[in-house]
Amino acid sequence: MNIRTLRLSFTALLLALGIAAQAQSETKLMTYNIKGHSMTDKRMGNIAKVIKYNMPDVVALQEVDNRNYLGGKKDYIGMLSKETGMHAQFHALVGTYYGIGILSKQKPLSVNFRTWERGEDSSDRENRGCIIAEFDDYYFISTHYSLNDKDRDKATADLIKFAKSAGKPVFIAGDFNAKPTYRAMVTFKNNGFKILNNTNEYTFPSDKPESCIDMVIYYDSTASYEFKVTESGIALSNGVNINDESVTSDHLPVFVELSYATGISQTATAATGITIASGSITNHGAQKANVEVYTTSGQKTFACTLAPNEEQTLSLPKGMYIVRATNGKGVTNGKVLIN
Repeated sequence: MNIRTLRLSFTALLLALGIAAQAQSETKLMTYNIKGHSMTDKRMGNIAKVIKYNMPDVVALQEVDNRNYLGGKKDYIGMLSKETGMHAQFHALVGTYYGIGILSKQKPLSVNFRTWERGEDSSDRENRGCIIAEFDDYYFISTHYSLNDKDRDKATADLIKFAKSAGKPVFIAGDFNAKPTYRAMVTFKNNGFKILNNTNEYTFPSDKPESCIDMVIYYDSTASYEFKVTESGIALSNGVNINDESVTSDHLPVFVELSYATGISQTATAATGITIASGSITNHGAQKANVEVYTTSGQKTFACTLAPNEEQTLSLPKGMYIVRATNGKGVTNGKVLIN
């Protein structure tokens, strides 16, 4: 077989796998600045209704203020958690009562908090920060950026550094206090990040929106996933007046729906008896099997021969791989994702 034939064969294999061997998953992300100042139970209840109606997997929240208009303290993030049935994370950036939050259907694998102190010459009145929540397939970061451009630059550099070494796709959602053309957002884009929501759908102020400053952005250093935006925009309201800040907030809630291929490969076939799983290959057949593993660009990285009922663990760098396993009964092809 010459090189040209080999390339054509591998291309055909990739096309076949793109159709048959990817496991598709879906996720829905939201971000909502809830204007926590002078929060009331009624307004918080309306915000909970909006979130619950949209059924997101994860929500980034900004301006979570656990005080009411009379000055008393309340657990508003706890109230949202109870009303939506979601797990809550809270990071206080002013005292112990005001900051940012995350709500998620699934409990995160890990949660980390970061605070960015405002610069000495900053016009902003508060420190800013983020919550980094890790899930099976990605990191989700909730943030509320500074009003000061230098403070935003500091936060952006920190998040870019994290995302490029995360080992998983990273979503950053929040109120960036910056339009898509501002320096912080341009810096993200110049470093390979993508804004996922339609920035022509303005988010602030809610009664007469004139700019988009609430966004969901994305970066993947692994190139192992294939995220595709299926729908995005201003979240549905379920009859709640999301344009009136006295009813909900002065920001509009933003959502992004995504489909993505996880790369979990196909199960054993009756013909070959070979199973390709996310971290191993097993030969259940009665004959020996020859296994070859390729990168998605076609470079062979691993090969072995499996005896009947033998399992081989794939100790490879993180990423997506193409596996071709053959025995006397036929061929099994699949994708495998190494985390």
